[in-house]
Amino acid sequence: MLNWEELFKPLDNFFKKIEPYKIHIISTISVVAVLSIGTFGYFYYKHNREERAFKALTSALEYFEAPITKGEDHKDDDLSIFERKEFSSEQEKWEKVESVFKDEYSSFRNSNIASFFLAYQAEAQIRLGKFHEAIETLQMAIPKMTDPNSKNFYTIKLALVQMDTKEDASVENGLQLLKSIASEENNPARDLSLYQLGEYYWHLKNFNESKNYWNQLILQYSQDSKYPSPWADEAKKKLKLIDRDVK
Repeated sequence: MLNWEELFKPLDNFFKKIEPYKIHIISTISVVAVLSIGTFGYFYYKHNREERAFKALTSALEYFEAPITKGEDHKDDDLSIFERKEFSSEQEKWEKVESVFKDEYSSFRNSNIASFFLAYQAEAQIRLGKFHEAIETLQMAIPKMTDPNSKNFYTIKLALVQMDTKEDASVENGLQLLKSIASEENNPARDLSLYQLGEYYWHLKNFNESKNYWNQLILQYSQDSKYPSPWADEAKKKLKLIDRDVK
């Protein structure tokens, strides 16, 4: 017959030994439990936030892609009680797009796609001719971008907007950004930066500088190169107008 007292004696001794530490043990278990629940809650919240941010971006893009209907093309029927995603003018459309993406960014500034809201807001500001506001918005968006390609291409957009202000200091900042990217041989946006630099000097009728940048572009990114670029073909077309040696 089993002697239950002897059987449970080691367990009883164990509990007696940990008795002085009972409060600490309970506290530790409680902390672990709270942290576990908190971690689960955080990841659930984060997932839910990203899901809502994506839905908000999808909805906002409907405004960005909405048509402009003028005069008799504009529909005014019983559905007008709902907010219609169509506009009667460019001004109306881009003001709405700017407003929508600005509001959604405020709601989801901590999401992983926050930079997208800013990027589209900046695009609307550019369409409205608000270059200074677009520069500020892009300067907020670019550091938030995690994809290197997106960051580089939007840096080029920032540079072009700065140059569009026609203000000396801003133009110089834009030029330096383009030249910085153009100097990085492994930068995937290098071809575009070389093309834009050539284009800038083309408009200034500084054809020597244009040829300098466009020849670099053609040399590295022509159709028979390792990484062909459509910008090389565009540069070649323009070079033929100023350089008879271009084939």
